Amino acid sequence: MSDFNIQFGQRVKLLRKELRMTQEEFSMKINNITSRANLAKIEAGSVVPSVNFAKAVIDGFNISPQWLFNTTNEKMMNEEEKYILFLFRKLNESNKHSAKSYLEYLANNEK
Repeated sequence: MSDFNIQFGQRVKLLRKELRMTQEEFSMKINNITSRANLAKIEAGSVVPSVNFAKAVIDGFNISPQWLFNTTNEKMMNEEEKYILFLFRKLNESNKHSAKSYLEYLANNEK
């Protein structure tokens, strides 16, 4: 088990518990992207979650990818962040790279 799997699984379990959902209900909410049994393995950190699973959790529960991937404690995305992500997803790979570089420039020069 990797540290990533364990931390990711802990975040998924925390979210599910805060929502007072069973593993079955949680799976149904994300359109059965994974089974209840596999969700238990994800929460335990014993399997690598798929990209589709992570995307379904982020979209299905309106949470920040950074929170899910354990890089911030801010769980919810605000409307502006969701809109920026929506626009970013519409870009081709070259423009995504340019947008990321520009955002990094802005963030590093913020005063």
